[in-house]
Amino acid sequence: MSVLVKQAGIISAADFLRLFSKTLIGIVLARILTQAEYGTYRQLFMIYTLMAAIFMVGLPQSVFYFLPRSDDETRRKFIRQTVDIFTAMGIVCASLLLIFRHHIASAFNNPGLGNILIIYALYPFFMFLSQLYYSIMIGLQRPKRAAGFMIFSLCFDFILILGTSLLTKNLAYITAAIVVSVLIQWLYARFNLRHYTCGEWFKYDTELLRAQFRFALPIGIAAIIGVISAQVDKLIISSHFSPELFAVFAVGATELPFIGIITNSVNAVILPEMSRKNDVGAISGLYRGAVRKNALLLFPIFIFCFVFAPHIIEILYSAKYLASVSFFRIYLFTIPLRIATYGLLFQVFNKTKYIFLISTFTLLMNTTLSLILINFFGLKGPAISTVIVTYLSITAYLILTKTKLKLQLTGLFQIGALFRILAAAVISGLACYPVLLLNISFAAQFVIGFILFCAVFFLVGTLFKAILPYDREVVRMLIKDILSKLRGPAHA
Repeated sequence: MSVLVKQAGIISAADFLRLFSKTLIGIVLARILTQAEYGTYRQLFMIYTLMAAIFMVGLPQSVFYFLPRSDDETRRKFIRQTVDIFTAMGIVCASLLLIFRHHIASAFNNPGLGNILIIYALYPFFMFLSQLYYSIMIGLQRPKRAAGFMIFSLCFDFILILGTSLLTKNLAYITAAIVVSVLIQWLYARFNLRHYTCGEWFKYDTELLRAQFRFALPIGIAAIIGVISAQVDKLIISSHFSPELFAVFAVGATELPFIGIITNSVNAVILPEMSRKNDVGAISGLYRGAVRKNALLLFPIFIFCFVFAPHIIEILYSAKYLASVSFFRIYLFTIPLRIATYGLLFQVFNKTKYIFLISTFTLLMNTTLSLILINFFGLKGPAISTVIVTYLSITAYLILTKTKLKLQLTGLFQIGALFRILAAAVISGLACYPVLLLNISFAAQFVIGFILFCAVFFLVGTLFKAILPYDREVVRMLIKDILSKLRGPAHA
């Protein structure tokens, strides 16, 4: 398990660097651009998220399943075919954005969006392959190469996008910089995949393609439905309100980006490992361990962010977005559910049709409830709907895990341990409330509160046995490893 922890740590470290870069870019843009322009910027990436889910149809997840199980020759065929598919899909996606740009702008109640889409249309063509390359490196059990590509990408994102935004303060130029950056990433991926994509005439393995799509399509359709369901609140807000109000809503009504990084990094490592296991007990043990480790991070993050929500919004996006706090707090209630990826076991046991069924249920429920609640609660309605439906969908996953996969939930979730972690986080949050009464700046309150929260959580978590000696040892070894690498060149 220590090897898996180290691999997850490598991927998490790279993803946190990506998060830092993207967050910093977002902070700068929120402060430089008007709310209408920033709303347009957020709409661009919402459009890409929707189109990526539609056109990738679950194929990145198939990489994690097939590559660990394949011999060298099959891997080469699999990668070559998947790269060609992604290239073709990127061309189609880019063409559709160009052709229907004015229709999209009209649907989003944003006339200025159409002109920006002329530039942005190339983004999916380049980004599709970049995302695939990262998945391939994980599937080949090469987390260092995946992390290296992530860092390479971040450097160009940081330099080109942030540099352009500071120099021009113009959304059109910023969008062009985004496209140039992803073009460079595409060239990097193409060069490093040349062993699989270049050479002699290639004949497609139709049986392998059919097997890949049989596995990927249920996940892909579920992903499409899931993404639309997750974005339905923003789609409804975009169609009902101005880009300015959408910007305020989008800043608050979103999940903390590093939450997905934590869970996805762990899942990217344990899914190939679980796929190689034939013993149900071993699979349950891997899953149970991952859930507990996620909870150690996510439960305290949930409580701390709820207490200091105004501080986080003002520090990151400035006081002009303080109206986003209420949306932000509503969405925080989804964090406790993210300690597990509930569809992961259905992928491992190749029961992906249930992912599709639950995702369909989620989309229909979220759309219906959002349209109802927007009449009662205004902008808050779709956010409330998303949280309610998320809890309902997780309940459905748990019921099917027990009835269809025949797995005992007590074998997947350490209820006592999870309760102790949550109790330690709640006590730590309560201990921080006096900090809010201090007559000091938001930034100072945030720093003092963070230090106090961490100290109390460590002490109470240790007392409640929520934090185990193993956890402290893992953290100590990671810190020691990082410090030794930092000191290495100096001692060479």
